[in-house]
Amino acid sequence: ASVRHPETRRRIQNGNPNGNSGRHYFICTTCRENQTEIRSEPRGGWITWDDARGINNANPKCFCKEVSRQGKAGGQSFIPGMGFWTCATGVCAY
Repeated sequence: ASVRHPETRRRIQNGNPNGNSGRHYFICTTCRENQTEIRSEPRGGWITWDDARGINNANPKCFCKEVSRQGKAGGQSFIPGMGFWTCATGVCAY
């Protein structure tokens, strides 16, 4: 990931109800929990996914002026199942 914070790569456990089992992601090792706009699991300094799922040239540009990532809010969020866009690299708060 192209980010501006110290990062750790982690993996979603099998059985994830949101369809993300086995998916890798990055967290910031020095950020406060939920510092970014994503408020669902995995928690703790979320940065971004380590894949291209949801990244499409037709998506809106984020604040970095790059193509954003389309995601779907998890069942534990306040908008379960709703689509949203976020910075594909986790650099800006789009």
